[in-house]
Amino acid sequence: MLSVVVPVYNEQLNIEKFYEEATRAIQSINMNYEIIFVDDGSRDSTPLLLSRLTQQDDHVRV
Repeated sequence: MLSVVVPVYNEQLNIEKFYEEATRAIQSINMNYEIIFVDDGSRDSTPLLLSRLTQQDDHVRV
């Protein structure tokens, strides 16, 4: 299994694009994977966006 660990802080403008590009790249190598976002106390919408991603995709962890 491939684990991608991503530290984030106030990244509301970048989370979705990163997620889409990372997912596309990982799926192209046909491996089992997880993307682990580590939020360092964001004060913007980052936690909300991460929560939505975890609900939409079983590969995403926070």
